[in-house]
Amino acid sequence: MKDEKVYKNYLKDLGELVKEMSEEAKKEYKKDGTEFHNGYLMACYGMVSLMKDQAKAFGIDEKDIGMKGFEAENLIDAGKNTPGLS
Repeated sequence: MKDEKVYKNYLKDLGELVKEMSEEAKKEYKKDGTEFHNGYLMACYGMVSLMKDQAKAFGIDEKDIGMKGFEAENLIDAGKNTPGLS
């Protein structure tokens, strides 16, 4: 079995990468507002929510998955008055 530290590093890197992707999706949506970017932003919202919910269920601190202080709801704010994001 791999060292526990490898798994911790993987989770933290994955969380930080998902967070970066989500922030980029929010920027792209604000810039273009296309249906594609709307869907991509919604998918990012789902990923962030799922990761945070699962971390909570397993007793893992959000900082250990690179999501401390990052709220999925802030992604939705980018899409106010848009079908599927309001």
